[in-house]
Amino acid sequence: MQTAALLVSDDLILRSEIKPVLNEAGIVCQCCEIASFDRVIARGKIECILLDISDPAKFSDVITKLRAEKFNRYAIVLALADDAHRAVLSKISGVNFIVSKSARLLPELRQALNSARALIIHEKRRYYRHPVELIGEVFCNGQAASVKIIDLSARGACLDCNGLSVTKTLQLVFVLPGMSQRLEIGAAVAWTKGATVGVEFTSVTSDSERALKAWLREKEAESPALSWR
Repeated sequence: MQTAALLVSDDLILRSEIKPVLNEAGIVCQCCEIASFDRVIARGKIECILLDISDPAKFSDVITKLRAEKFNRYAIVLALADDAHRAVLSKISGVNFIVSKSARLLPELRQALNSARALIIHEKRRYYRHPVELIGEVFCNGQAASVKIIDLSARGACLDCNGLSVTKTLQLVFVLPGMSQRLEIGAAVAWTKGATVGVEFTSVTSDSERALKAWLREKEAESPALSWR
Protein backbone atom coordinates (compact mmCIF):
# COMPACT_ATOMS: atom_id res chain seq x y z
CA MET A 1 0.00 0.00 0.00
CA GLN A 2 1.68 3.15 -1.21
CA THR A 3 1.38 6.50 0.48
CA ALA A 4 -1.05 8.89 -1.21
CA ALA A 5 -0.37 12.62 -1.39
CA LEU A 6 -2.37 15.56 -2.70
CA LEU A 7 -0.56 18.60 -4.09
CA VAL A 8 -2.85 21.62 -4.04
CA SER A 9 -1.45 24.32 -6.31
CA ASP A 10 -2.43 26.46 -9.29
CA ASP A 11 1.23 26.60 -10.39
CA LEU A 12 1.85 24.00 -13.11
CA ILE A 13 5.62 24.55 -13.05
CA LEU A 14 5.74 23.96 -9.30
CA ARG A 15 3.75 20.76 -9.73
CA SER A 16 6.23 19.47 -12.32
CA GLU A 17 9.14 20.14 -9.92
CA ILE A 18 7.56 18.52 -6.88
CA LYS A 19 6.00 15.36 -8.33
CA PRO A 20 9.37 13.68 -9.13
CA VAL A 21 10.51 14.24 -5.53
CA LEU A 22 7.37 12.56 -4.23
CA ASN A 23 7.76 9.71 -6.70
CA GLU A 24 11.34 9.19 -5.51
CA ALA A 25 9.99 8.76 -1.99
CA GLY A 26 7.47 6.16 -3.15
CA ILE A 27 4.54 8.56 -2.75
CA VAL A 28 1.71 8.53 -5.28
CA CYS A 29 0.90 12.18 -6.01
CA GLN A 30 -2.40 13.62 -7.17
CA CYS A 31 -2.61 17.32 -8.09
CA CYS A 32 -5.52 19.69 -8.00
CA GLU A 33 -6.17 23.42 -8.21
CA ILE A 34 -7.07 25.33 -5.07
CA ALA A 35 -10.69 25.75 -6.20
CA SER A 36 -11.07 21.96 -6.49
CA PHE A 37 -9.73 21.12 -3.02
CA ASP A 38 -13.09 20.49 -1.32
CA ARG A 39 -14.28 18.15 -4.04
CA VAL A 40 -11.03 16.18 -4.30
CA ILE A 41 -10.51 15.75 -0.56
CA ALA A 42 -13.97 14.23 -0.19
CA ARG A 43 -13.15 11.36 -2.56
CA GLY A 44 -10.99 9.27 -0.25
CA LYS A 45 -8.19 8.89 2.27
CA ILE A 46 -5.00 10.90 1.73
CA GLU A 47 -2.01 10.62 4.07
CA CYS A 48 -0.08 13.74 3.03
CA ILE A 49 -1.26 17.11 1.69
CA LEU A 50 1.00 19.80 0.23
CA LEU A 51 -0.60 23.24 0.15
CA ASP A 52 0.65 26.01 -2.12
CA ILE A 53 -1.58 28.85 -0.94
CA SER A 54 0.11 32.19 -0.25
CA ASP A 55 -2.98 34.07 1.01
CA PRO A 56 -2.98 33.48 4.81
CA ALA A 57 -6.77 33.87 5.08
CA LYS A 58 -7.42 31.36 2.29
CA PHE A 59 -4.77 29.03 3.69
CA SER A 60 -6.35 29.15 7.14
CA ASP A 61 -9.78 28.45 5.64
CA VAL A 62 -8.49 25.38 3.81
CA ILE A 63 -6.80 24.04 6.97
CA THR A 64 -9.98 24.59 8.98
CA LYS A 65 -12.04 22.65 6.41
CA LEU A 66 -9.47 19.86 6.30
CA ARG A 67 -9.29 19.37 10.07
CA ALA A 68 -13.10 19.28 10.24
CA GLU A 69 -13.30 16.69 7.45
CA LYS A 70 -14.26 13.19 8.60
CA PHE A 71 -11.61 10.99 6.99
CA ASN A 72 -8.66 13.29 6.28
CA ARG A 73 -8.54 15.42 9.41
CA TYR A 74 -5.32 13.73 10.53
CA ALA A 75 -3.48 14.08 7.21
CA ILE A 76 0.09 15.38 7.44
CA VAL A 77 0.18 18.92 6.01
CA LEU A 78 3.21 20.50 4.34
CA ALA A 79 2.86 24.21 3.56
CA LEU A 80 4.78 25.50 0.53
CA ALA A 81 5.52 29.12 1.43
CA ASP A 82 7.28 32.11 -0.04
CA ASP A 83 9.80 33.57 2.38
CA ALA A 84 7.56 36.62 2.73
CA HIS A 85 4.64 34.49 3.99
CA ARG A 86 6.55 31.75 5.83
CA ALA A 87 6.38 33.34 9.29
CA VAL A 88 2.62 33.99 9.02
CA LEU A 89 1.72 30.52 7.71
CA SER A 90 3.86 28.80 10.34
CA LYS A 91 1.64 30.30 13.05
CA ILE A 92 -1.53 28.73 11.63
CA SER A 93 -2.61 25.74 13.69
CA GLY A 94 -2.79 22.44 11.82
CA VAL A 95 0.40 22.72 9.75
CA ASN A 96 3.02 20.02 10.33
CA PHE A 97 5.89 21.30 8.15
CA ILE A 98 6.84 24.48 6.27
CA VAL A 99 8.82 24.19 3.02
CA SER A 100 10.35 27.27 1.41
CA LYS A 101 9.38 28.09 -2.19
CA SER A 102 12.86 29.22 -3.17
CA ALA A 103 16.10 27.71 -4.40
CA ARG A 104 15.88 25.55 -1.24
CA LEU A 105 12.53 24.05 -2.30
CA LEU A 106 13.60 20.56 -3.34
CA PRO A 107 16.16 19.86 -0.58
CA GLU A 108 13.78 21.23 2.06
CA LEU A 109 10.96 19.12 0.65
CA ARG A 110 13.08 15.96 0.79
CA GLN A 111 14.03 16.76 4.38
CA ALA A 112 10.41 17.44 5.36
CA LEU A 113 9.23 14.19 3.77
CA ASN A 114 11.91 12.28 5.63
CA SER A 115 10.76 13.88 8.90
CA ALA A 116 7.11 13.22 8.05
CA ARG A 117 7.73 9.53 7.37
CA ALA A 118 7.06 8.30 10.91
CA LEU A 119 3.94 10.46 11.22
CA ILE A 120 2.51 9.21 7.94
CA ILE A 121 3.16 5.56 8.79
CA HIS A 122 1.50 6.11 12.17
CA GLU A 123 -1.62 7.51 10.49
CA LYS A 124 -1.67 4.66 7.96
CA ARG A 125 -1.64 2.19 10.84
CA ARG A 126 -4.55 3.93 12.53
CA TYR A 127 -6.66 3.66 9.38
CA TYR A 128 -5.42 0.44 7.80
CA ARG A 129 -8.28 -2.05 7.62
CA HIS A 130 -7.26 -5.59 8.57
CA PRO A 131 -9.47 -8.24 6.92
CA VAL A 132 -11.34 -10.38 9.45
CA GLU A 133 -14.18 -12.87 9.56
CA LEU A 134 -16.00 -12.16 12.81
CA ILE A 135 -19.56 -12.37 13.98
CA GLY A 136 -20.54 -9.50 16.24
CA GLU A 137 -23.65 -7.94 17.70
CA VAL A 138 -25.08 -4.54 16.88
CA PHE A 139 -27.38 -2.79 19.33
CA CYS A 140 -29.59 -0.13 17.76
CA ASN A 141 -33.25 0.86 17.87
CA GLY A 142 -33.45 -0.90 21.23
CA GLN A 143 -32.74 -4.26 19.60
CA ALA A 144 -29.75 -6.55 19.09
CA ALA A 145 -28.84 -8.19 15.80
CA SER A 146 -25.95 -10.29 14.49
CA VAL A 147 -23.61 -8.80 11.89
CA LYS A 148 -20.49 -9.98 10.09
CA ILE A 149 -17.38 -7.83 10.57
CA ILE A 150 -15.44 -7.74 7.27
CA ASP A 151 -12.48 -5.59 8.27
CA LEU A 152 -11.24 -3.66 11.28
CA SER A 153 -8.93 -0.75 12.12
CA ALA A 154 -8.17 1.38 15.16
CA ARG A 155 -10.78 3.90 14.06
CA GLY A 156 -13.54 1.88 12.44
CA ALA A 157 -14.86 -1.24 10.79
CA CYS A 158 -16.78 -2.51 7.80
CA LEU A 159 -19.90 -4.54 8.56
CA ASP A 160 -22.11 -6.85 6.54
CA CYS A 161 -25.48 -6.09 8.07
CA ASN A 162 -27.40 -8.49 5.80
CA GLY A 163 -30.19 -6.02 5.11
CA LEU A 164 -30.48 -4.85 8.72
CA SER A 165 -31.64 -1.25 8.98
CA VAL A 166 -29.16 0.50 11.28
CA THR A 167 -29.40 3.91 12.90
CA LYS A 168 -26.74 6.62 12.62
CA THR A 169 -25.29 5.58 15.97
CA LEU A 170 -24.96 2.06 17.34
CA GLN A 171 -23.16 -0.15 19.83
CA LEU A 172 -20.90 -2.88 18.46
CA VAL A 173 -19.90 -5.92 20.54
CA PHE A 174 -17.47 -8.61 19.34
CA VAL A 175 -14.57 -10.89 20.34
CA LEU A 176 -11.25 -10.61 18.49
CA PRO A 177 -9.53 -13.73 17.10
CA GLY A 178 -7.33 -15.37 19.74
CA MET A 179 -8.95 -13.40 22.59
CA SER A 180 -11.77 -14.13 25.00
CA GLN A 181 -12.59 -10.56 26.03
CA ARG A 182 -15.74 -8.96 24.62
CA LEU A 183 -15.10 -5.56 23.09
CA GLU A 184 -17.80 -2.93 23.46
CA ILE A 185 -17.51 0.02 21.08
CA GLY A 186 -19.80 2.92 20.27
CA ALA A 187 -19.86 3.76 16.55
CA ALA A 188 -21.41 6.09 14.00
CA VAL A 189 -22.35 5.10 10.46
CA ALA A 190 -19.96 6.76 7.97
CA TRP A 191 -21.28 5.21 4.75
CA THR A 192 -23.52 2.46 3.42
CA LYS A 193 -23.46 0.43 0.21
CA GLY A 194 -26.22 -2.12 0.01
CA ALA A 195 -25.90 -4.44 3.03
CA THR A 196 -22.36 -3.18 3.70
CA VAL A 197 -21.96 -0.46 6.33
CA GLY A 198 -18.80 1.43 7.25
CA VAL A 199 -18.66 2.69 10.83
CA GLU A 200 -16.34 5.08 12.64
CA PHE A 201 -15.63 4.35 16.30
CA THR A 202 -16.81 7.14 18.59
CA SER A 203 -16.37 5.68 22.07
CA VAL A 204 -14.41 2.71 23.38
CA THR A 205 -14.22 1.40 26.93
CA SER A 206 -10.70 1.42 28.40
CA ASP A 207 -10.51 -2.39 28.54
CA SER A 208 -11.74 -2.69 24.95
CA GLU A 209 -9.27 -0.05 23.77
CA ARG A 210 -6.32 -1.88 25.34
CA ALA A 211 -7.39 -5.18 23.80
CA LEU A 212 -7.93 -3.65 20.36
CA LYS A 213 -4.53 -1.89 20.42
CA ALA A 214 -2.76 -5.09 21.46
CA TRP A 215 -4.44 -7.06 18.67
CA LEU A 216 -3.65 -4.37 16.09
CA ARG A 217 0.02 -4.29 17.13
CA GLU A 218 0.24 -8.01 16.43
CA LYS A 219 -1.45 -7.59 13.05
CA GLU A 220 0.77 -4.64 12.11
CA ALA A 221 3.87 -6.71 12.80
CA GLU A 222 2.56 -9.25 10.28
CA SER A 223 1.63 -6.67 7.60
CA PRO A 224 4.35 -5.48 5.19
CA ALA A 225 1.68 -3.28 3.57
CA LEU A 226 2.15 -0.78 6.38
CA SER A 227 5.54 0.32 5.12
CA TRP A 228 6.37 3.81 3.82
CA ARG A 229 5.90 2.57 0.27
